[in-house]
Amino acid sequence: MKTIEKLRIPALILLVLCSALNAVTADNEFFHIFAVGTVVFGALTVLCCLYDSIAVWYKISVCCLFAVFSVFAVAGLFGAVICYKAGRYGSLLLSGLELLRYLYGKRNAAVKAASFLLLLPLLSATAFACLDGRAELHGDRVIEVGGVSVVKDVYTSARGHSVVYYPENREGDLPVVVYLHGFWFCDSSDGYSVSAAELSSRGYAVIMPNYENIFVRPDHYTEYAAKQTRQGIAHLKKSGIGVGKLTGVAGHSVGALVASCLCADAQKYGFEDVRFAVLLDPSDGGVDMIPYPEAERIDGDIALTLITGELDLGHARRVYDSLVADTVHISDRECEIIPGADHNWMKDSADPHRAADVIAAAAKKSEDKIQKSP
Repeated sequence: MKTIEKLRIPALILLVLCSALNAVTADNEFFHIFAVGTVVFGALTVLCCLYDSIAVWYKISVCCLFAVFSVFAVAGLFGAVICYKAGRYGSLLLSGLELLRYLYGKRNAAVKAASFLLLLPLLSATAFACLDGRAELHGDRVIEVGGVSVVKDVYTSARGHSVVYYPENREGDLPVVVYLHGFWFCDSSDGYSVSAAELSSRGYAVIMPNYENIFVRPDHYTEYAAKQTRQGIAHLKKSGIGVGKLTGVAGHSVGALVASCLCADAQKYGFEDVRFAVLLDPSDGGVDMIPYPEAERIDGDIALTLITGELDLGHARRVYDSLVADTVHISDRECEIIPGADHNWMKDSADPHRAADVIAAAAKKSEDKIQKSP
């Protein structure tokens, strides 16, 4: 009994920490560690609960909760996104219940105060999990663009939601273009929805992964974007939409650097069929947010469009100049500085049609090049 009592406090503390960290580090290399931790320390916490002199109904409830969430947590380890989310919320619920029971079962004010501090990361992680895990469709599902009906759809991954656009009544396979947003920690793709819809109305399936948030390490942006792009293609196929492989990548700001990283490591990410890249105001955020791409490794046959605004000085202009210098091996390359434009000239709040025009022109040029090749 004394051994169990000694286990109770560290088991509960470790369960709380693992549950909180598991809620905010999904889909990266630490995910498996914290997911397993919620099961192991959850089991120890339940064991301690069984040896406590508390109501039988509470013991049964806690055991049932652990049995359900642990099964889902284990299934989530093998890629079942819905199971992972159920396991994540289950572990948060179990750790919260046991922490509150311990908190109010102690008369010592110092112990209560110390226990209360554990509630802060738990509540923060719960709020984050609820916000980050939602899959919401912002705005209308069907958008009319120049007489063409464009469908806006949402697909989910362990790391929140991402958006796809495709023309509603298009026959045959659609070429796929991924359009990567600039730096922001949530709902980033919404700032480019008009340009994405317009590009889609011209006959493209456009995938916009929300590949980052405040808890994603910047050096993981590229692998997140690659994974969610593959998930977007799979979602389209599962929905009965005929699509080919990824043919083009585009990005704004940090997204432009991520796009160039995807091109530099196209074989690693399974994107060998990419034929064009459009980099709009490439920027590292001024703090070297992501590793600079090895641009000299980008396939020389890719058609590259590199554009920045004249007013986009400082770090953005530095990144632009570096990319210009490192892509001289690409024969089909256009580099442009737009007079009077700032960093956000392509967003919905500025001129969304211009970004669609630039990306569509790059796509058309690469298609024409393929048709002319012997």
